[in-house]
Amino acid sequence: MGLGYGCLIHFSSSFFFLFFFSFLLSVNHAARTAAKVLGEKGYTLEEMIATILDADSHVPEQYIYVLEKGLRDCEDPHNTFFVPFIFFSQNTLKVPAAVRITDMMWSIMIMQNLSNVRGVNFPCSSYTVSMALADRVGYWDTTISAIGEDMHM
Repeated sequence: MGLGYGCLIHFSSSFFFLFFFSFLLSVNHAARTAAKVLGEKGYTLEEMIATILDADSHVPEQYIYVLEKGLRDCEDPHNTFFVPFIFFSQNTLKVPAAVRITDMMWSIMIMQNLSNVRGVNFPCSSYTVSMALADRVGYWDTTISAIGEDMHM
């Protein structure tokens, strides 16, 4: 049993509907398929959110609680990205010093971006977005310039 399937079994009782997609598919394809499947089950785009994570992301339980509160309290959740703080620390002592420094710099840049005084923030690989917003902007880019898909919508 793969990790994704194991997570699906473990957490399925905590969500109305939960499924995962293989890394072989693009975020664009996965989101469109999810919207179609959930639409067939009677859900509207306004009732759906997508949380995009890198395969090696560890999401603290607090993110889910804060996300739920953010969705409830947000003035316009269908025009908002919800972004957790990312700190690259999973294997800090196992990588060369140059990689550690790069990871620290990325962590600092991501933290700075989350407190941008202009209010324009760009997610970096992990975020939650309303499916209504994703649909309105045509989902994720699939062009050659969007290989990472991290900030391409």
